[in-house]
Amino acid sequence: MSLRLEPVTRVRLTSLAGDFASCIERSQGPVRRLGNMFETRRETAPLGAHGLSFMVEVANANGEATALFDCGLRGDVLRANVGYLGKDLRRVDAIFLSHGHPDHYGGLAEALALTRRGRRRSPVPVVLHRAAFRERCWAWADLRGGRYRLDPELLTRPTATTVLQEGPGVFLSGRLLFLTMIPRRTPYEGRRPGGQVLYRTRRAWRLDDTPDDGAVVAHLAGRGLIILTGCGHAGVINTLAEAVRQTGIPRVHALLGGFHLCGASPRRIAATVRDLKKFSPRYLIPSHCSGLEFEAALKAAFPRGFALDMVGTEYRFESP
Repeated sequence: MSLRLEPVTRVRLTSLAGDFASCIERSQGPVRRLGNMFETRRETAPLGAHGLSFMVEVANANGEATALFDCGLRGDVLRANVGYLGKDLRRVDAIFLSHGHPDHYGGLAEALALTRRGRRRSPVPVVLHRAAFRERCWAWADLRGGRYRLDPELLTRPTATTVLQEGPGVFLSGRLLFLTMIPRRTPYEGRRPGGQVLYRTRRAWRLDDTPDDGAVVAHLAGRGLIILTGCGHAGVINTLAEAVRQTGIPRVHALLGGFHLCGASPRRIAATVRDLKKFSPRYLIPSHCSGLEFEAALKAAFPRGFALDMVGTEYRFESP
């Protein structure tokens, strides 16, 4: 049975933190480059730093709602870019964490502080999968990286309340779907490219398949699904297929976010592009960790709908 996702007439996504910050990419169509200091007549540009964070605004006849999707790696960068773009995080109704990696939760403390400024008293719901609290480390064949873990006590403060999701669920009065525990059905997406991640159990370190990997989905009336991923560790095709399956809406209008195909083989990139074409997305906008080779392949395969995400970019999608 499909989840009921309320159609919206407007979706606005603003890139608050990401790997790239260019002041020369031009606005075109639904892509507004607010970080282009020449178009906006600004003396400075926003800051780029590894990670990802988006402000998500949705609206329909019943009202508007605002969410923060991930918080980037660094709180100081998030604060600077929020100020640069004039965004008020006190309007945020919920924070969604795509998974428990520091380049997505590193700015959480700062994000919570920004939501609490002024007269706001109620804690902000932080939605995430339980596995986001795992202790983890990076691992290669010849090297093991440092340990990291999202501190659960950060979400026990008066500034936040934790909402644990063991599967997909709808939020913001049914206007936004949070996907997690995404099934891995595409064979070539069974293993992440490049280095692996381990997580700690009571007795040993085990290979981590990132069950907490998540995305948020909106249904833009008359257009189709708007899908925003954090890193896409579950696989781009797996994520798209699950969004379609959960909503019962086969049309995809826009896919944005991190696709984690940095270091992917040419064969996997070609297979992913081939299967993306089956969904016929109107817009494809790769961000953090997608990989230059994959981004180039997307631009060649979807020349009319491709845009490279830059910090300070606003994406406006509206119903016909």
